[in-house]
Amino acid sequence: MYKGIIRKIEIFDSCSDIELRYIVVNMKTVIFLPLDEIIRQGDSGDSIYFLSRGSCDVLMKSEEQLFKEIEARKESKEKPKEADFKSQSYIRELKEGSYFGEIALITTLKRTCTVKAKEFCTLGFLSKRDFQNTQFEYPQIW
Repeated sequence: MYKGIIRKIEIFDSCSDIELRYIVVNMKTVIFLPLDEIIRQGDSGDSIYFLSRGSCDVLMKSEEQLFKEIEARKESKEKPKEADFKSQSYIRELKEGSYFGEIALITTLKRTCTVKAKEFCTLGFLSKRDFQNTQFEYPQIW
């Protein structure tokens, strides 16, 4: 189900079928409801996601706005309100076969955007830990 999506990603394009099978076996499947937030801009990233069913919106806040909200959250220890998301700019739509979150696998950067489900979505995800285990098991990939 995810093998075709994984092949599109540059870091995986040289993988053999056996190596891809190992990656797919380590993936988990998750379902999101419409308007569920899958990842949030500014949060630490720990997984890559593969969209197998449904569609998602990619949203982004300005850097200045993001820093203000992060500081306000640190001071108040409150969870963000739905109103916080209305100030985001629409970037693009992700459809079946898309992937996102790959930056989290190879860097320590924070999430660069927010991704929200537009409808019921089925996604596969590979955690950073499982990715690193794959690197250990198959060092020739990297």
